Amino acid sequence: MKKTTRILAAALAAVMLFCLAACAPAESGGGPSPGQSAGAYTPGDYTASAQGYGGEVTVTVTFSEDAMTGIQVGENQETPGIGGAAIESLPAKIIEGQTLAVDGVAGATFTSNALFAAIEDCVTQAGGDVEALKAAANQEPEGPAEQVELTADVLVIGGGGAGLSAAIEANNAGAEVILIEWMAFLGGDTGRAGGGIEAAGTRFQEANGIVDTPEDFEAFILSRGVTYRNPNLLTVMTQQSADAVEFLAALGADMSVQVAGHGSPVARAHRPPEGSAGQNIVQPMIAEIERREIPVYLNTRGVELLTDESGAVAGARAVNEEEGIEYTIHAKSVVIATGNFASNNEMVAEYDPRLKGIGTNSSPGSQGDGIVMGVAVGADLENMEIMRVRPNLPGGVNNAIAVSIDGVRFMDETNTSDTIFVPGDDRHVTVNENREEKYYWYIMDDAAKTAGEAGLQNYLVEGDYFSAETIEELAGKIGVDAETLAATVAQWNEAVAAGNDTEFGRASAMDAPIAQGPFWAVRVTPNVHTTAGGLRIDESARVLDKEEAPIAGLYAAGEVTGGVHDGVSAVCGAIVYGRIAGTSAGTYAK
Repeated sequence: MKKTTRILAAALAAVMLFCLAACAPAESGGGPSPGQSAGAYTPGDYTASAQGYGGEVTVTVTFSEDAMTGIQVGENQETPGIGGAAIESLPAKIIEGQTLAVDGVAGATFTSNALFAAIEDCVTQAGGDVEALKAAANQEPEGPAEQVELTADVLVIGGGGAGLSAAIEANNAGAEVILIEWMAFLGGDTGRAGGGIEAAGTRFQEANGIVDTPEDFEAFILSRGVTYRNPNLLTVMTQQSADAVEFLAALGADMSVQVAGHGSPVARAHRPPEGSAGQNIVQPMIAEIERREIPVYLNTRGVELLTDESGAVAGARAVNEEEGIEYTIHAKSVVIATGNFASNNEMVAEYDPRLKGIGTNSSPGSQGDGIVMGVAVGADLENMEIMRVRPNLPGGVNNAIAVSIDGVRFMDETNTSDTIFVPGDDRHVTVNENREEKYYWYIMDDAAKTAGEAGLQNYLVEGDYFSAETIEELAGKIGVDAETLAATVAQWNEAVAAGNDTEFGRASAMDAPIAQGPFWAVRVTPNVHTTAGGLRIDESARVLDKEEAPIAGLYAAGEVTGGVHDGVSAVCGAIVYGRIAGTSAGTYAK
C-alpha cells in the first residue's frame, strides 16, 4: 500500500519559507530524468516575484550547470491551506521532474500562476530554455491503476467544514475514521468563507453587548423567502449554532468579533479581528485531525458508494488519478460532505436553465459528486433549484450604473447581495437568461472611476474595460447601441438630479451624474456563489430515500444537503450538521 497522503501542516503560515532540495525519481539515480533537462544554466541563485492572490510572491531558484537544484519561496500573503498547498507541492514537482510541465493546484490558481511566472523568470535569468521546460516531460507508459483496499469504522468523503467537523466527532464517538478529499488541500468552501460563522445567543455576542436568540436567527432566515420541507432542520441548526461556535473556539478559533452581513439586523457572524475568517475556522480543525492522526487522503475523489446485501451503505470506491490509485474503502458508515454543485454548470443548468454558461466562485471541487453518489443508492433530493447568484458588481464605486448588453439599466446597483431566493431579486439573472454569454457593463465617468479605483482593481483586466471621450464612442467600443446607451445615461442623470430612482428604487451612491468624460465601461460577470439544494436528511443527518426513510449507514452534512441552509448560513449549517453527522455515523458504526 502506498503511504497515506497526509494533511498539509497547519503551520503552513503566510510567513513560512519553503526550501526544497533537489530530488529525482528513484529509478534515475539522481539528477534530471532522461529527456527532461532544459540544457545549460549559469550556476547560482536567482530571484523573481509575481502577483499572487494576496500580493507579491517571491521565489529564489538555485541552479547548477545542468539542473534546478532548489526552489525557495519567500515571505508572502497567500492563504495558508489554499495558496499554501501550491507553495508546498509545486516546487517539489518542478525540481523532481526538472520541468515546468506541471499542473497547477486546483483551487489555488492565482498562487500557482505566480509561482510558475516567478520560476520562469529565474530560469530566463539563469540562461535556461523556458519553452523546453514547459514541454511535457517524457513519461513511461502508464500501467493499470494500483488497487488499494482500506478499512475504517467511518468514511468521511469531503474535507471542508462539514467533513472536518464530522471526522472529529465520529472519532469522539470512538470510531476509526478515514477522510478523503478530492482537492490537494483541506478546507473546501468553508476555508474561503469571508464572513465567518453565523450563530445566535453566544457568549461572544454577550461579551460585546449584542442581544440575539436562535429564534431570531431562524426568523431572519425564513424572511429571505426560502421554503423548507422540513423546518425542523432549520430549528436544529439555529438552536445548536452557539454550540458550534464553542466547538470551534475550543479548538483555537478566534470568535471574538461579530459582524452583521447579508442583510441581518444583528451582528451574528463570528470571526477574528483580522485575517481570513474561513481559515480561522478550518485550520484549527485541520490541526486537530493531524493531532489525532486521522488518515487523510488528498487528491482522492469519491466515485461510488458500496452497499452490502441488505442495501446498507458499507464504504465507497475512490480514485487518486495523480498517483494512479484506485481505493476500495470498507466502512460501517459513510458521511458525504462533498459540498455544493456550483462548479458543475451542467448540473446547475439542469435545475435552472437560465444559468447555462454562468461561472462560479465556488471551489473547483464543488461538482455535485456526493449528490450523484447518493442518488445512485436511492437518496432523495430537495431544493435543487435554489441557488445564490451574485451580481458581482464592484464595491466602493459610486455614481455608476449597470447596463445590459442591450445598453439598458436593469437593477438597483447597490443591491450587491441579490439572490434568486425571492422573486424580483433576480434581475441580474433574468437580464442574461436567454444569452449564451453572461455579463453586463458597469458605466461611470472619470471622476467615479478615479474615486473607486480600489474597488475596480480586479476588474481592470485587458479586454474587459474600455474608455472613450463620449458615451456614444464608448457604446461602439463595447458593442452596445449608441442611442440606447446615451438615453439610459440621460435617464439616470435625470434621476440623480431629482434624487429619485423611479425605475428600481436605488437610494444611495447617486450624488453625482455620469457627466464628465472620459467615460468608462467595465465588464462584470455574475456567478453562482453556492447552491442550496442536495440530499434530503433528517435531524440526525441521516440521508433519506424518496419515502423519507433513512438509508442505513449513510449520512450527509454541509452544502451537499438540501434542507439546511439558504446559501447565507452555509458555514453554520456545515459545522452544526457536520458534528451531528459525525456523531450519528460514529455511533451507528460502533
